[in-house]
Amino acid sequence: MSVYAPIMANVEQQIDLARCAEIADSCTNFSLRKLTRMVRAIYDDALRPSGLKGTQFNQLVALALLRTATVQKLAKILVVDRHVAYGAVWYPLERANLVQSLRSVDGRERKLALTSLGYQRLRKATRLWELGATARS
Repeated sequence: MSVYAPIMANVEQQIDLARCAEIADSCTNFSLRKLTRMVRAIYDDALRPSGLKGTQFNQLVALALLRTATVQKLAKILVVDRHVAYGAVWYPLERANLVQSLRSVDGRERKLALTSLGYQRLRKATRLWELGATARS
């Protein structure tokens, strides 16, 4: 007999399943996270022909408005942890040649800017976004 089974049974007995069901039915955070995933999937599907996901579209829009910006400023605007922002948010876009990293004169800051390909993808995604907005109205 496995040691794992009695331990898991003991843990499961400590969980109030009725309370879990109540949380799943009434918790705003639980509901918003589900809704957010559903909305994200709708945007991802609509923007797929551009090669961008909805989150990437938002990131490129923010960067286009600023022209160039530090990772820290973009993280603040997009409400993303600045320590994770470059690796999780911007590096994949840089690797895909949609964003380029520019060094400041003193080398202490990293600024980002859209590349030509980034602007092309953003234009295509914007047209798809407009089509979706028209369809929803």
